[in-house]
Amino acid sequence: MPLRSPLHRSEAWRPPASGFRREGNASSAARGYGEDWRRLRLQVLADEPLCRMCQAAGRVTAATEVHHMRGFHGIHDPLRLDRRWLMPICVPCHRSESQRDGVDARR
Repeated sequence: MPLRSPLHRSEAWRPPASGFRREGNASSAARGYGEDWRRLRLQVLADEPLCRMCQAAGRVTAATEVHHMRGFHGIHDPLRLDRRWLMPICVPCHRSESQRDGVDARR
């Protein structure tokens, strides 16, 4: 006897998307995260080592990722490397921001 009942889902059901949506099998450099991005990312984390969102909530958390506050469209978009639109952030905050941004983009 099975321990759990089977899941009943429609044929059209798909698991929710998580994280950055990849177009095909493009490399990170092809998606705009090449050497120039990696250098800028390290500079942002060195300049501001704490997560901005956690600081706003009164917590002290090390930032390990850099979030684009405004999405960029392609490798030649000037927003891709614009320091004004980058925010140091921790992993949990980055996941929630990316998920919120994805939901907002679909509205």
